[in-house]
Amino acid sequence: MDTFEVISKVLPVFLLFVTGYVFRRTGFLEARTAAQLKKLVADVTLPALLFRAFLSMKPGGDELLLALMMFLLCGVLLVGTRLIMRLAGHKDDIRSYMVSGFEAGMLGYALFLSVFGDKALPIFASVDLGQVLFVFIVLMPLLLARSGGRFGETASTDMDEGALKAAARNVITSPVVWAIIGGLVIGAIGRALSIPARPFAPVSGFLEIVGNLTVPVIALAIGYELEFRRDILGKALVFVLVRKAVLLGLALLLIRFLPVKDELTPYAFMTMLLLPPPFVVTLAARNDEQSLVSGILSLSTVISIPAFAAAVLLMGVV
Repeated sequence: MDTFEVISKVLPVFLLFVTGYVFRRTGFLEARTAAQLKKLVADVTLPALLFRAFLSMKPGGDELLLALMMFLLCGVLLVGTRLIMRLAGHKDDIRSYMVSGFEAGMLGYALFLSVFGDKALPIFASVDLGQVLFVFIVLMPLLLARSGGRFGETASTDMDEGALKAAARNVITSPVVWAIIGGLVIGAIGRALSIPARPFAPVSGFLEIVGNLTVPVIALAIGYELEFRRDILGKALVFVLVRKAVLLGLALLLIRFLPVKDELTPYAFMTMLLLPPPFVVTLAARNDEQSLVSGILSLSTVISIPAFAAAVLLMGVV
């Protein structure tokens, strides 16, 4: 894959982000509309995309090892970052939650599929499984505990009963979780019983159309929410660059040990570690942290796009 081909596939996604940003600056879209677009993605188009991804995934021993590897990697990043922040005198700093976990759903699939196409869905899903389990099982409960059991409220360091119940409720009611579970279960049943796919072609076609809306809709919505404030730009940029450098180093170190041997798996793994932190982190930020968190997510999102393109090109050469 040459430079022009990669750029020609990634650039349209970048231009969609720019378009969303322009829509905000010109007042073409209202904030409420952008929020509704994100809700459409989170509750409808992304679950359709993930259902198809995990439906076509054939989880074996290697895929389960990869999921465990990703889960443990996210755990090590969380514990390590929180320890470093504590030693530096920044106990419970919101940034300590922004190194582990990656925004695969809202950005990763869009970037990866833009270059490698629909056939790459199950490959990226196999890398995503471990980290998405980490986000829902570990990270979100911690964020809920920090916000007192409900996002956007007073920060707390205790994992109380209310936070645990709220975390469980978020997992149980999440369309993303049910899409992943449904895809894995139905896919396994279909393969075990050798059920032909042809009778379900209309449903599959519908899910494909709906899932394909994810890329343009979320790119516009995220672009609309990009925020670059001069007063926090330097601080946010330092954090983003350090995070990218550390994760890039880990990716280069661990990529040779990936248990799944598909030729696209290293690309998917590298893509994952170049992604921004999960956008859900912003919901647990206090008022005095919101601008920094927004700046980090905005810069990290913008930098992730050329970083992904560069990684694909360099890995293709190597």
